[in-house]
This record gives sequence, C-alpha cells and structure tokens, in this order.
Amino acid sequence: MVKKRLIYLILFFLAVNIALVSTLLIQNNKKANFEERLHPDALKHRHRSGFEEHLAYKLGLNDAQRTEVKTFSEEFRKNRKANFDQMQLVRKQFFEVLSTENPDTVLLSTLAQKIGMLEAKKIKQEYMHYRNIRSVCNAEQALRLDSLGRLQMHKHLMRKDKNHARYRGDGFKNQRHRNKD
Repeated sequence: MVKKRLIYLILFFLAVNIALVSTLLIQNNKKANFEERLHPDALKHRHRSGFEEHLAYKLGLNDAQRTEVKTFSEEFRKNRKANFDQMQLVRKQFFEVLSTENPDTVLLSTLAQKIGMLEAKKIKQEYMHYRNIRSVCNAEQALRLDSLGRLQMHKHLMRKDKNHARYRGDGFKNQRHRNKD
C-alpha cells in the first residue's frame, strides 16, 4: 500500500515537472520569436530607445534622420514628463477635495477643467511629436508612418472603447444594425 502511494506521488511530481519545463520552453520560444521580429539595432537599446530604433527600421530612416528623430523624442519625453507630473499634482488635489466631507463643487469644477486642459496639452504634444517625425521623412517614409499611425490609433481607440465589437465577442459586425434591447 505504501509502495503504491509512493509510486503515485512520484508520478504526480514527474507530471508537474514535465508541465513546468514545457511551459518554460514555450515561453522562451515566444520571446525568441518576438525578438526576431524586431530590428537587431532595436534589441541593443530596447530599454531606452527601442521605439525610435524600431520606427527607424520600419520607415527605413538613414543616420541623419535617426539623429533628428532621437532629438525630437528626447524633447518630447522631457515635455511629456513635465506635463504628467503637473497632471498628477492636479489629480491629487482633486481627490483630496473630493474626499472631504463637504467637497467644494466650484473648486472640483476648476480642477476638472485644469485636468482637461492638461489632457488636451498632452494630445497636442503627441500630435506635434508625430508632425516633427513626419517632417524628417521623405514622401515614401511619410506614407509608411501614416499607415503605422492609423494602425496605432485604431488599437488605441479599441482599448478605450470596451463596447467595441472585438471586446463583446461579436467580431466586426456592423454596429448600426445591432439589436439594442
């Protein structure tokens, strides 16, 4: 009886080990496939400038264009960080006022307007960064950048819209003819 339990216990642990090893192998294979799709230069500095290198690879930028894009990106990051820090402060104030027993609605409205203005500023900064990158590109590269931008915008909007067909599992059915009960 004890030998039988011991055999079952050994078989159980053997099965668990096989499952763990196969999971690790599958995950390593997925990571390798992902890294193969990236440009080799992007892999070197992916933690810092991966986006710029990947974009340069996708657009086929030369060295002078890469340098300009890098300059634009550094300035964009600096401005975005300052805007983000300012927005965090205003949001913190907003929630502090909101957490009081009798929140001042005028102050809440003012803070909400500031948050909206900072959000609009962020969107404008992103657009100007895109325009700066586009100004460096030749006509063919600009078309590729526009194509990449439309794809990213579509992905971004789908993430924000949880009622989008892909999130409901409807596929891409026409939304105007959807039965709204």
